[in-house]
Amino acid sequence: MADFSESVRDAIWTAAHTTPAVDVRVFADAPAAESPALSGIDALLTTPEILAEFFRRRALNLCLPGVDRRCSPEMDGSILSLAPAELADIIWLQLFVDHSPVSEAARIVLTTLEMFGLDVASGDLRLLREQYAAIPATERLEKVLALANLEMALYPVESLSVADHLAGPARHPAFHPVLCLSELLGDWKESAKALRLQGFGLKAKVDEFTPLELRRHLLGEIDRLQPVAVAFDWPAKDHLPGDPGVGRLVRESVLPLCRDCNLPFFLATGDARVDDLSVLWRDFPEVRFLVFPGRESEFAAAVFSASRSRNMLLCGPDQPLSYPRIMEGYTCMRLENLGSGFHACHSGADAAEEMVGCWAHARWVLGQALLRHYGDLYRTGWRFCEDDIRQVATGILGGNVRSFLRL
Repeated sequence: MADFSESVRDAIWTAAHTTPAVDVRVFADAPAAESPALSGIDALLTTPEILAEFFRRRALNLCLPGVDRRCSPEMDGSILSLAPAELADIIWLQLFVDHSPVSEAARIVLTTLEMFGLDVASGDLRLLREQYAAIPATERLEKVLALANLEMALYPVESLSVADHLAGPARHPAFHPVLCLSELLGDWKESAKALRLQGFGLKAKVDEFTPLELRRHLLGEIDRLQPVAVAFDWPAKDHLPGDPGVGRLVRESVLPLCRDCNLPFFLATGDARVDDLSVLWRDFPEVRFLVFPGRESEFAAAVFSASRSRNMLLCGPDQPLSYPRIMEGYTCMRLENLGSGFHACHSGADAAEEMVGCWAHARWVLGQALLRHYGDLYRTGWRFCEDDIRQVATGILGGNVRSFLRL
């Protein structure tokens, strides 16, 4: 390419929008995506992000003069007990009709509906439902994957629910399970009680036998589920890798098992400090860590650690840091510090359709970041071609994580 012209810009936008991606953190698995109760417009309108915005708006409305204060937060439980369609009707009226849907969560809903070819401009939820219902149910999941341009989606299955999950429908070939230990280790007292009923010799207090019995349980889960990875959301900032409870179970049972079974370890840092957790990928160099920073203040530390660790791949930013204006800055930070050696983003979608809007917005952010960085690169005198741009986009949208996870 002779200059940084419109053709270069077109190549960057084409690469950002047409390169197939891997979504490494989806909370709607394939069976859920094919369930009418867990997919569709009503599910899209009742995701946790939309519900949080709805109740914030509702609380503000209750402060207005002339509003009956008896319609107070005590009624929130009864609202949540409504049928999905009734709840979606109320949310649509509150967030999309009575107020402009300017939030990212609301725009994801509208982007998704528009990409499905529905008449968003009508503002008529009844009509939108009718138009969506006209899409054959057997084709909806394939349409979601096509519109989001996803070749693979990884979803967590909690350890203690593995048996129930496997009794369900066969999973879609694009969806792959990740064995999640967040509930298992997050409330160890209750988990130990449940596992004792299954014949495991576990106590509420972690002792020298606990890691071995936990390993025996997890080996059975791995054998049944055949996961592509093991995942854990670090429970709280006051838990450290060296503590005698959760930290000991992770160090003496989970990570040695990942090493021996050649399974990557997905670690969401939550409120914990990356500097505290980095001892895990330092002490277990044979284990591949995919790390999701949970706090804005920790993202720079995660980038620094990733730049010095061969067995750690940085993914994210995690919710609630993945909104476009924030994510563009983080994407630029990683491009500046890590080159193209990271995984761009994930949707964290709770409804299958949500993946469509999340990835549409993420690709726009990625295009903006690449435009800026290739412009900077061009000013150095270096020249590049379309294949160079596509190679970078392929890596950060899925190639890096597939190579890292050996998928």
